[in-house]
Parts: sequence; C-alpha cells; structure tokens
Amino acid sequence: MFLSLVLLISVLIHQRDAFSVSSDTEAMKYLSNFGYLDPALGDTSTSFVSGETVRRAISDFQSFAGLNPTGELDEETSIWMSKPRCGVPDIIHEGHSTRRKRNANKKVSRWKKKNLTYRILKYTTKLKNSDVDREIARAFQMWEEVTEFKFTPKMTEKKADINIRFESRIHGDDLPPFDGPGRILGHAIFPESGEAHFDEEEAWTINETNGTDLFQVAAHEFGHILGLDHSEVKPAVMKPIYDGYERDFKLHADDIQRIQRQRHLVLPDYGNWYLIKILTAIGFFY
Repeated sequence: MFLSLVLLISVLIHQRDAFSVSSDTEAMKYLSNFGYLDPALGDTSTSFVSGETVRRAISDFQSFAGLNPTGELDEETSIWMSKPRCGVPDIIHEGHSTRRKRNANKKVSRWKKKNLTYRILKYTTKLKNSDVDREIARAFQMWEEVTEFKFTPKMTEKKADINIRFESRIHGDDLPPFDGPGRILGHAIFPESGEAHFDEEEAWTINETNGTDLFQVAAHEFGHILGLDHSEVKPAVMKPIYDGYERDFKLHADDIQRIQRQRHLVLPDYGNWYLIKILTAIGFFY
C-alpha cells in the first residue's frame, strides 16, 4: 500500500510541477516529520506543494541515507523510509534549502555541568525493571567513557537532570508521536531539557536478534540528550536508522569525534584520552 502511494506521488510529480496531495500519504508525513519538508506541509489533505520542492526534499533524504540522490520516490527510497528509526528530525527545516541550512553555522546545545543525574519515571512492561536499569546504565557508560560526563541514577523523588519514560502514541511533547511497533522507536530532546522517551509498543529485547534492542536505542537517544544530531555515517551510533541487533555495538569514530569536539575535548597530537581524564579531574574544562 505504501509503495503504491509512493509511486502515485512520483507520477504526479512528472505530470506537472505543482500538484495537490489529496491523501494523507506516508511519504509526505515522513518528509515533513523528519525535516526534509516544512512541518506545515505534513497536513497533506490541504497542502499544495511544488514538484521541485518535493524533488528537493526526496533528494535531501536520499543523500542523507547514502542513496543515489535522484529526487524520485523509487522502491529503494520507500524501503529506507519504512525502516525503524529515531523520531528526532534529521534536518531542522529553516527555509529554502534544508540541506545547506543543516550545515551552516549551527548553534550547538551543551550541558553547562558534567555531573548529570537520571531517573526512569516510567518503565516498559516488556522487560524486568532491573534489566532496564542495567541497559540504561550501560548506554550512559558508553558516552561516559569518551567524555567528561558522569551519570548517576537518582533513587529519590527529587528532580533529575534526565528523565526517561516509556510512552505510547501522543504523549505530550512536540516531536512526532509514537506510531506503534516498527517505525519510531524513541526520541530525545537536546540540552538542557533532559527528556528521553521510548515507544512502549515496541518489542524491547536485550541481546537478541528478534525485537528491538534497548541498549542500542538508548545509546542513540542519549547522544541527542548530550547535544548530538543525526549522523550520515552509516556505522555510527547516531545514524537515524535502526538496523537491528549488533553483537559488537560500540561508538564509531564519528560519534566520538563529534561529542568531543562539542565538549572541546579534541586535543593536539600529543594528547590522548588519559590526558583528557586527568585534565577533567583537575577542573581544566570547567
């Protein structure tokens, strides 16, 4: 069904440069939800969009996904749009050329402190609470090992810096709502909001090829919590697409370089990570 809608849009683009999308298609929702089209264009029942605008949006998505940027909604593109993914937009739409805007003088959100607390306010029913605690701690530890951050679980009722919840469908934030199993797995808000949400309707698993691995998705969302946007590097943790369970899941060089650059932890050639730890301990970075 989705592919037929995709092909229909492609035919309409070829027929005339300006066209009316008269049905609420998955393709138009995808492009608007994830930053390739202005979010206002997601209401496809009333939007009139030029063919050039749609072609540019499709081409931007294809480039980001590592596909041939033809601007056509072909079968390969529709398959990539159907993959499970993070709900944070790939591009923050700011006008005529989303792709150029994405890379131009972007203001980086940063935490002003290095000791962060977290609390799981709402657990999933798919796993034991103790297992969730362990996987969440593992995901934070992965980032802790390459930054100066220290993450501590909050055991009291007092407010934590980072709040974690498993939610369903529309749940009170401004990001695209969760949509049931298999599409949007989770999302998080950039500093210093400290919110990470996971879709309760997913089949959350731990170290299994079936279902959705909580540790991998949490590690990705916590990258957003720390201020990273999506990466176009396919092996990176911060790629938007979830490709299934990876036995040797770890941060890619792209993830490490970007978070350390953001935190001003990139040192000259004589430096190494041990030096970063020493300088952090003596308060050099703060």
